[in-house]
Amino acid sequence: MDLFSTDYEKAKSLIKQVASEIRKRDSGKPGKARQSAVIRGQLSQLAQELAHLEQSIGITPDLPRAEASRRRDKVAKLQEDRQALLRAYQKGLSSKPSPPGSTAASSSSKREDLLNVNASSGCGEDSLLSAASSSFSASGMDPSGRGGDLESGEGGGP
Repeated sequence: MDLFSTDYEKAKSLIKQVASEIRKRDSGKPGKARQSAVIRGQLSQLAQELAHLEQSIGITPDLPRAEASRRRDKVAKLQEDRQALLRAYQKGLSSKPSPPGSTAASSSSKREDLLNVNASSGCGEDSLLSAASSSFSASGMDPSGRGGDLESGEGGGP
């Protein structure tokens, strides 16, 4: 296994860990502040890992164009997954407990759908971003989490 593959697998593993920590934090158990701090650290570490992966593509000698393109695509996919996790993390910070059946409870459920990373398939084709897109489309929320209708362009934010 080459260095890129090793680093790529490490980044995928870190994405799974972050998703797991977000699920733990959002489960309502005590220790939310500590778990939020752990998640912030892991998201920062993931950003560094992804930057390192991008740099390694540019400095690898004799890397065929097709392989460089494939690697860039894989890194871009991981970056999209990180952004989906970052949105889920931030949404969890702003959400407050709400009665069952309310809109906030429904969006909390959608956030949990985002975080259900299939351990066997990892971050491959079943990306967190795909889950996010389908969850947002089904709920009528825009990806920023402000609510509103995507089709009409009406949003709940500034």
